[in-house]
Amino acid sequence: MNVKMHLNHLYALIVGIGICVGLSGCDNEKEPPLQIMGAEDNHLTLYHPNEEEGCVTIDGGARPYSVSCESALLDVYMEKWPNAFNYQTRGVGHAQVKVTDALGQSIYVDIDIRYREQHYEVIQHDVVVEGDQMTIAAQTELKEKALASIPVKEGGLYSFIYTENLAGTVYLYPHKVSSFRHEGTFRITTEELENNRPVSVYNLMVEDQQYKFIMNKYVPSKMADIIVPVALYEDLLEQFKPAYPEVGKVYSIQVIQPKAE
Repeated sequence: MNVKMHLNHLYALIVGIGICVGLSGCDNEKEPPLQIMGAEDNHLTLYHPNEEEGCVTIDGGARPYSVSCESALLDVYMEKWPNAFNYQTRGVGHAQVKVTDALGQSIYVDIDIRYREQHYEVIQHDVVVEGDQMTIAAQTELKEKALASIPVKEGGLYSFIYTENLAGTVYLYPHKVSSFRHEGTFRITTEELENNRPVSVYNLMVEDQQYKFIMNKYVPSKMADIIVPVALYEDLLEQFKPAYPEVGKVYSIQVIQPKAE
């Protein structure tokens, strides 16, 4: 009998200890720290303009979250998702976003708002000249003139700064190793080729000179050439037709590749 009472007492003691440990564990359990996904040292880079609203994911802390920003450059709000805030950029510059959770904990995120940029290096030139009645000498001469008309030489650079959705400022770096550049504006439109395939057209105005470059896959004029993804084509027929009435087609071609900022 004493043994039975002793075992019952021991069982009750073990159960009590287990409950205490469980309660203690619950008391010590904490929410994961409040943080912004994708932010490095609470810093994010966003791009302007953004026609469609973007979103930034929030992690940790306790829901629901609230978000605020005092800068006129950035609108932020919690609408669509419980764990993300939406944003709309209004300009370029610096802004700070405050995120607060249900427990009153807050973090501040530094936002750098920039214009989107694209940089293309010219890696090769090519020319297409077609004309059944043209002599070899005339074709050779026209090819040389078409090559000379290309504003950016091999190794040079096109830099597109998108101050609008499909338009902005363009810088032409004519040579490989040079800080010299030409500044102008650009606007991207869409046209259809003969096969009804849409292509992007880069319309440039640089120092009173207009350029219309069609971005398309590059098909080399010589089969020995290596096929590369894209090139800028410029139709020069109107420019050279008066001097070369026999010419049917004349294009200058700039084979390009993306280049990091």
